[in-house]
Amino acid sequence: MKKLLLVVCIISTLNVFACECIEIPVFQRYQQADFIATVNVLRTYPDKDNADYLNADIAVVDLFKGKQISVLKLGEQKTNCGIILPPDTKWLIFASYDKMGKLQINACSGSVQMSGMLDDPRYPGLNLKLEKKIAATISVLQFLERNAAKQNNPYLLQAGKTDSCRLIGNKTNAKERSFAAFEIRVNADLSVNKIKTLKSFDDKKLSATLSKCLEKNIQIRKPGTSIPKHKSRLLLFYFYYPAEGEHKSFVSQTLL
Repeated sequence: MKKLLLVVCIISTLNVFACECIEIPVFQRYQQADFIATVNVLRTYPDKDNADYLNADIAVVDLFKGKQISVLKLGEQKTNCGIILPPDTKWLIFASYDKMGKLQINACSGSVQMSGMLDDPRYPGLNLKLEKKIAATISVLQFLERNAAKQNNPYLLQAGKTDSCRLIGNKTNAKERSFAAFEIRVNADLSVNKIKTLKSFDDKKLSATLSKCLEKNIQIRKPGTSIPKHKSRLLLFYFYYPAEGEHKSFVSQTLL
């Protein structure tokens, strides 16, 4: 557990420096982003029309959401939230259209460097952990791409009261960072209509136990004050983490 948290802390430090970002689950990033892909960075250069941007020429490797592009804007260059993509590196990109209508990324977009991210003897084995996290992220993106039709959450509903479903100490044969996906069907009054398992852990018993816990405890929240007019769907993902030292195994919506 401590090593997993160390990965999160180091990534946060490297990516944002003095920029304050909110950690967002990958399935929410998928919903909010307009373009998601793994890309090779060819070169970066100043934007001749706007000093707030750098331009990055890219080659898309795998496209998970959006349309094919060859140039990406690197925004927030006059702030601490700017980001640099070194040439000849590979990245997992989450990009969104900004107020200027430009498809751009910044330090808080969730984009992650996939090649040569860390080479520091102070953190032996950390690159392997980062690679596993990125591989798990891509597995979720592939799942979301295949199940795009099920993503009907126009009110940006959120799930609350799920902490008791972490199942700490549960014995299972599930693999580290394997995930289960659940579709929460929500009525207009925010009551839960049904919980459907879309993807199970390797251990289906663990998935069934988690599903029952969600049915018993989950409460649906909605940002803002507007009242939903229709039924909607909310996707939840849980990742499994095995016991490590004195820390028991657990499941979490956070990909560590």
